[in-house]
Amino acid sequence: VMGTNRIILVGEGAKASIRTRNSALTPSEPAQRAGVNRLQVPIQLPILLAGPVLRTVTSESVTVWLATSVAVTIKATVYNASDNSPLGSGSGDSVQLGERLFVHLVRIPAADGYPVETLLAYNAEIELAPSAATVEFLGDVLLHPKEIAYFEQEMPTFYVAKPEAVTKYFLHGSCRKLHGAGSDATVQIDRLLAFNATSLPARPSAIFLTGDQICADDVAPAVLLSASALGREMLGWDERLPGFEDRIAAIGFGPRSKIRDFGFTVEEPDAKGHLLGFCDFIGMYVLAWNPDIWPWIRQAFPKLSQAAAAETTHPAIRRALANVACYMQFDDHEVTDDWNINSKWMRDTDNLTAGLVIAHGLAAFWAFQGIGNPLGGRDAPLRSAIESYVQGKGKDPESFVSQVLGFHDWYYTAPTFPPAIVLDTRTMRDFAEISGEANPA
Repeated sequence: VMGTNRIILVGEGAKASIRTRNSALTPSEPAQRAGVNRLQVPIQLPILLAGPVLRTVTSESVTVWLATSVAVTIKATVYNASDNSPLGSGSGDSVQLGERLFVHLVRIPAADGYPVETLLAYNAEIELAPSAATVEFLGDVLLHPKEIAYFEQEMPTFYVAKPEAVTKYFLHGSCRKLHGAGSDATVQIDRLLAFNATSLPARPSAIFLTGDQICADDVAPAVLLSASALGREMLGWDERLPGFEDRIAAIGFGPRSKIRDFGFTVEEPDAKGHLLGFCDFIGMYVLAWNPDIWPWIRQAFPKLSQAAAAETTHPAIRRALANVACYMQFDDHEVTDDWNINSKWMRDTDNLTAGLVIAHGLAAFWAFQGIGNPLGGRDAPLRSAIESYVQGKGKDPESFVSQVLGFHDWYYTAPTFPPAIVLDTRTMRDFAEISGEANPA
């Protein structure tokens, strides 16, 4: 099998895997079967952990987000979908947030302005960064067109709405719960985009996801174990939380309800499955967005009932988020139920244990959602704090909590017409100073 250090995000050809220095693959190995896009050793993590997700779109620039399990450099190009002529290209800004978690935000400026009301497409060239562990890619692509594009299109597509023309079609969604009752309604986004893939007057130009894209509390037992185990593999080191005896990844369903002793008000039955560590939160995001991880999860946790449903719905969710500009904001369940609900709650959670859980949730939100919002660079101090905490393997937690909880610049304006002002209604709350019982927000 011929190796290479460069592949493309979307295209025809063999799905790419990784050959490592300590375990070169041979064609006889089971993991070498065609169509498998996963790390071969020491665990079969997908190369593409999540994404691509189309983020901020204007006539001047397009932004694409994705996460990988290996260090790569990315160069993306936007094309006119009618003739595949290139209109702009740009390189990715990458941040390592674990031994096997690399988050990339690729800004693609237009060479001469992107045409409006025109079907556009994008793709990316992915090059393996120098590493002591990895040698080369085996294969050609990360995704096939049928996985991420609509009908005969070869790449994910979108369009730029006409400036100063009222945004006629946009979508709004919130509150996804992997083990919630009924089917995942997010699939309807994919169906709507597919039906109007080439009919721009009826195709949504943006979607607003305004909170609870993961549920950090009331997590089903098997989902909790899956998220924590997956996140620990990505993070690469063991987290600990003051007041809990065991490392976070080893705390199972049930004992986690002890978080109520530190001011959280989530009901006791739901608190048994609360996310606690950064590993838990990042694992939950990958479970929520990536269909390719579920076969590994099902192998590791064969009784997980959500696996079959996720393998059916998650491909549609990934395709939908790749084909419409996404603007995101948190609500309480990205962190915990009733987060910052009143002044008493804020006083009761003014301790290191509660602060770390909140900071872990916010750090994961930034990595998977907030980083792609048009914040204008205001999140640079936050990024630095998160990087330092992860690279230091949890050292100086007090400083981490202070910096993350002290960041209040999550708000932004989305480039719709009229402009959509997206508020931060959680970290910017303020209350009258009273004692005793909770006062209303």
